[in-house]
Amino acid sequence: STLIELLLKFHTPSNGEIYIDGNNINNINTNSLFTLVTQNVLLFNDTVVNNLLLGNNNASLEEIKNAAKKAYIHTVINNLENNYSTIIGAQGNHLSGGERQRLAIARALLSNAPVLIFDEPTSSLDAESHNCIQKTFNELDTSKTLITITHKLDSIIDYDNIIVMKNGEIIEQGKHQFLLNKNGVYKKLYEIETLKSNEKN
Repeated sequence: STLIELLLKFHTPSNGEIYIDGNNINNINTNSLFTLVTQNVLLFNDTVVNNLLLGNNNASLEEIKNAAKKAYIHTVINNLENNYSTIIGAQGNHLSGGERQRLAIARALLSNAPVLIFDEPTSSLDAESHNCIQKTFNELDTSKTLITITHKLDSIIDYDNIIVMKNGEIIEQGKHQFLLNKNGVYKKLYEIETLKSNEKN
């Protein structure tokens, strides 16, 4: 999370510089490049559509609905009392945790940023919401870069590059099978997670 906060310019590096495609990050408008979705979703006591428009206030209703469909929240919205005009309450408290998370993901998709960053997006969600969000990630436009910060390793096994950090340093990186074959920290963490999952089942 700290690494991402540096990328988003929430913090200034104490030394060194950050470059993206050869450009110093200080010369880049990160607001147009990145969209961040955290575990604690920020929603307002307003309509569904107005909460989604925060991602792109020029979006058409069709674009809004397409983003909601991609985030697997469109059907939920249509079942609300006033559909997209429904007031969702302070912090979206009229919705479940999974529904709030999917609404935030729809808003992120609507922003059309080339880099989407998700910080522990499924850590406290029910199985249905977790699966919906995973479907969204798997179906993302290949022109976009997806960065996910997570301790749920089963949610990232298909990623192009997995970075393992310990004590603020990158200690391993590569695809899932490559990291398993290394027989290092990633494999141990994955085996522990798999064991816990089997015990629950």
